[in-house]
Amino acid sequence: MAQFPDIEARVQAQESMSAMLHAHIEKLSQDMTASFKQLAEYQAATERDIDARFDGVDARLDKIETRLDKIDARFISLENRFERRFISLEDKFDSMLQLLTVLTRKIVE
Repeated sequence: MAQFPDIEARVQAQESMSAMLHAHIEKLSQDMTASFKQLAEYQAATERDIDARFDGVDARLDKIETRLDKIDARFISLENRFERRFISLEDKFDSMLQLLTVLTRKIVE
């Protein structure tokens, strides 16, 4: 018959195995905690970087919007000037037509 180690040796082996497993679990827990901490720091840094980039983009868009507003104002000003000039030309054209009508009547008479 095969001889098994006595109960004391088996309990010691179980205790040793339990202590070793506990140490491995503790090490794994510490490694995971460190990894999560690094991941959280990386995530926070990435978010700060993204926020800074968006702030830069917002500033550029604000500049573009300001420039577009100035261009719109200039365009409206030009439209108003052209409209006034066309009205003035129409008035002059109407006056010339009236004058031509009067002159044509006098010549025909």
